[in-house]
Amino acid sequence: MIENILDRVSGRVPAGCKRDPRWSGVQKAFLLRNPACAVCGARKGLNVHHIVPFHVDPSKELLESNLITLCRVHHEWWGHLGDWKSYNVDIIKDALAWNEKIKNRPGGKIGL
Repeated sequence: MIENILDRVSGRVPAGCKRDPRWSGVQKAFLLRNPACAVCGARKGLNVHHIVPFHVDPSKELLESNLITLCRVHHEWWGHLGDWKSYNVDIIKDALAWNEKIKNRPGGKIGL
């Protein structure tokens, strides 16, 4: 309950949108299968991001094909383009490209 309130205060859940009661279980199971940020590989501070937001298409809320794991920073900047009211239609492509850049960056493998 408190998580939903915090989400709404931060702008992550549009007012009036109700999550499917199964979302919590789907989210936990997805994180177990996908335990790292798709952009940077971080394994802490993770969020499950909806590629197509559930308030845009509620039928996709629980579909694994509509989910991607992102760390908090990349959730906001890559998943929502720095604005919680927006979303990145190219998040899969962008995450793969940046993950490769990070893995192969010159000068070492400093973690994010």
